[in-house]
Amino acid sequence: MLYRKLHGNPRCAQLIQAIVTHSEPAVRVATLLASVAQMEPADTPRRLADFLCQHLPAPRRRVIEALAAFATPIDAAGVTAALAGKATRDEVEGILEVLAESEFVTATQVGLYQLEVTDVDSLLPRDVGERRVLLRRAADVLGRRRVAEPRDIDDLHIHFAQMRVLLRSGWYPVAYDVIELTADILNEWNCGFLLFDQRVEVCGKLGDPALEMANDNELGDLHGRRGDFDAASQAYGRALDRANETGTPEIRTKIRANLGAMYWQNGDAESAYNYYEQARSEAQAQGALVVLMGALEGLADCHRRWGEYDQALGRAEGVLAIAARPDFADATGAGGDGYARMVRILLRLARWHTEMKDPDRAEKYIEDAEQAAASRADDWRLVACRDARADLLLAQGRLGKAIEMANDAVEQAVRVHDPVTILQARTTLAMAYLTRDEVGTARQHIEKADRYRRDGQALIVLALRALTTQESDAVAAGRLFDDLAGQARKRIDRDGRDFGARHMLGFAICGQRLSTSESLRPAHHEFTVANDATKAAAPYLRERMQMLVSRLDGYAQRPGGLRPVLDVLADTGSRPAG
Repeated sequence: MLYRKLHGNPRCAQLIQAIVTHSEPAVRVATLLASVAQMEPADTPRRLADFLCQHLPAPRRRVIEALAAFATPIDAAGVTAALAGKATRDEVEGILEVLAESEFVTATQVGLYQLEVTDVDSLLPRDVGERRVLLRRAADVLGRRRVAEPRDIDDLHIHFAQMRVLLRSGWYPVAYDVIELTADILNEWNCGFLLFDQRVEVCGKLGDPALEMANDNELGDLHGRRGDFDAASQAYGRALDRANETGTPEIRTKIRANLGAMYWQNGDAESAYNYYEQARSEAQAQGALVVLMGALEGLADCHRRWGEYDQALGRAEGVLAIAARPDFADATGAGGDGYARMVRILLRLARWHTEMKDPDRAEKYIEDAEQAAASRADDWRLVACRDARADLLLAQGRLGKAIEMANDAVEQAVRVHDPVTILQARTTLAMAYLTRDEVGTARQHIEKADRYRRDGQALIVLALRALTTQESDAVAAGRLFDDLAGQARKRIDRDGRDFGARHMLGFAICGQRLSTSESLRPAHHEFTVANDATKAAAPYLRERMQMLVSRLDGYAQRPGGLRPVLDVLADTGSRPAG
């Protein structure tokens, strides 16, 4: 009867066991069964939690309430601190041992304790004021235990635990402070997306227009990265409205630059360019140097997407010129976002010069980035430098060194869950092993890279998946080529000057028509348009594209059918980038 009444709910079973084990005076099983029989199924967990709290001795109840407030493994000292004089350390330790013996609480080998029940909020004090005070005390305890210099995601465990407690307490402005503190760390690792849920929860609850504006600005970016551009536009709209209300032109300019980033993520480089240019003009007039760097960086990306390497290099050098200004160190955000943008643009320049087959310049930019990172003991930026150097080594044909460097970058990136570096370094590994003719290993790496790719982005990853699958499963490869063609066409529809997407569409058409009698004229057209855009600016990427098409041609029933496409690629420089 009890099993049927509980509907097999393990949480209810845990509460039943705790009631029988810990109630004082002891509760008779018959009494408990009679009470359960009167409960509605949906209300049973809450009613049982109430029953437990009413029948526990006060010291034991307080310890359970404290554990519920933390909702994360905590030691006896932390519980004692949260109880603020209501129990001694020895009393708390004794109660925790008893609770652990009954398995209502889990004890670890390092002296941490955690409630076994899933809905810990049901065990918090019933009085709203008392509950809020306890949660805030728990948050204070956790705040004093945050790792000062986190090295990986595990080191941020207490940061996230404190955020959860603060959000549950309704102390939203303080929760936002911890969100921003944690964001400073996560953004260094390209992991700001891990704070999406927390930012959504505090949205509209901060009670301060400036904080709401800043949070909406970040939410716009996160929505855009998730591909939800309607929500991104709404968040940026709210931020702009608040910027207009508060009369802060610098913030307004920063939001415009972020709107440019949103359109960039959505594949609309023309709209992105317009917002970046507006932000550039405003930031220059305002003397907002770090915002100006961001706008120039965005403009450089747009020019490169259109194959305009000279203009891209000019905009990127403009970023470095700002960082070299004598007054830059005193600019708002120079030591944080400004420094990060400087290193990032150095590595972009290195990659672009690699594409242009100028290894000496590429090497110089990587060395400058390494020097900047080393001067700050910035291990994470050094990982990004290794990723860029692996790309250069691959272009130079030093495959063994490229693989070694890319593997190191992957290992470090996995430690902090950085999706950008993992994707890039895995792609480098796939290209290196493909060049070595180790197709199976190349396929393993590119499939792992694809886990971090969003639709419409990094199309080279999807192209390599299709190519490395062709040898063993032509049918599966065909589906991948179809997917590649669809995603490339969507990008071209948004931006007809996106020559990387045209290259990927041309390659997809070659795959779709590999062993058929269908004309390759559409592929020929896409490669021709792409080549005209680059004007021979990226010879290394032309060679890499030739290698991919040539290898694909080798899988045809009658090799040689892709020769007309290879002839087009031989005419001028281009790139196989997505």
